[in-house]
Amino acid sequence: MKPLSIAALFAVLLASLVGCASANEPQADTSEGELRPAPSALSMCPRTFTDANGATCEAGLSCLYSLECGATNQQTRCECENGKLACVDRVGPIPVGEKQLCAPGSTADKTECPVSQAAALGTSCTTAGRVCAYRGKACHTVPGQVLLDWCRCSPDGEGGFKYNCGQALCPPPP
Repeated sequence: MKPLSIAALFAVLLASLVGCASANEPQADTSEGELRPAPSALSMCPRTFTDANGATCEAGLSCLYSLECGATNQQTRCECENGKLACVDRVGPIPVGEKQLCAPGSTADKTECPVSQAAALGTSCTTAGRVCAYRGKACHTVPGQVLLDWCRCSPDGEGGFKYNCGQALCPPPP
């Protein structure tokens, strides 16, 4: 039998010590020397946005999810409210079971969009081409698809700018 080197012996001992810990056992807090329980699943962000929106959570949990929107990514934030993760994207609050939406338009204009499409329609604005997106109605022809309504800041014909709004149309039934 060949003798083990000191490095190999150390590796075996370290592996056996690491393998003994269980995810449910208390974990040592090295800063204060006290033992604390391992974090519960409710205090960790779910892996995907689909799993997160509406999931049970512990107070204070905040999660970010990225959505690919053309050449850029947009962020969705989910925060624990009353024991459930509530998610918001650039379009607004996302009802449980609905998908994230890509909001069109420039991010260079840092002013807030009006709170709703109805509030925006015909109101004055300052940045020509600015697009504000709003969560529209569910599409009956494509289950689970939510339409993205919009308002664009356009010249009003009198030297100023106003929001002109439109609604996306559902695709025809298959």
